[in-house]
Amino acid sequence: MKQQMRALVAVLSFVFCACGTSEVLLAPMDPPADLYASSAASGHTALGLKLSVADFVDDTERLRPTLVGSALTGMSNSGADVLATEPGTTTVTNAFRKAAMGVGFELADRERADMVASGEVTRFWIEELTSSSGEFAHATVAFTVTFTSQAGKELWTRAVEGHAQTPPTLLDITKDDGKTLERALLDAVQKVFAQQSLWDVVAAARDRTKQPAISSQ
Repeated sequence: MKQQMRALVAVLSFVFCACGTSEVLLAPMDPPADLYASSAASGHTALGLKLSVADFVDDTERLRPTLVGSALTGMSNSGADVLATEPGTTTVTNAFRKAAMGVGFELADRERADMVASGEVTRFWIEELTSSSGEFAHATVAFTVTFTSQAGKELWTRAVEGHAQTPPTLLDITKDDGKTLERALLDAVQKVFAQQSLWDVVAAARDRTKQPAISSQ
């Protein structure tokens, strides 16, 4: 009887391990705002303009919004899901708002804004891979951002893609996945504010705010 019980426990343990999905939870991603403003604006400034940044949306409609990658864990490099503490769209939205403030925009409600920014995230993902030199991780953050007037007229739109990759190593790299994703996010956001065409639109919006109101009399 004891042998039968031991066998049953062994079978149940195998089934549980086979069906269970390993997961890795990342620490919250919250890079400081000055990282985004450090080299993105290239001497430009949006001081004097109010910007409303709508929450970014996810065009993939994924069933698990916090699933942001795949990791290799343990001596056998078993696959595991990489989970964030919040959806990637939330992380991108917060980063974009920080970057906007970093280059001089004042964040405001849509009703008070001179311009409105919205975005659609197309990829927020990190993947751990192996090579002859060891493990490495590659992260991609991609989104489309659109600036409109308060009335909804499209002023500027651009699709950007940021990347970050770790060098191969024989050590475990999973603990650094959050930082690698942050670097890819930084790369994508900086590509937005490095566009001269965007600053041309910003300059035109500033000129419009300086125009005197037309009298109705």
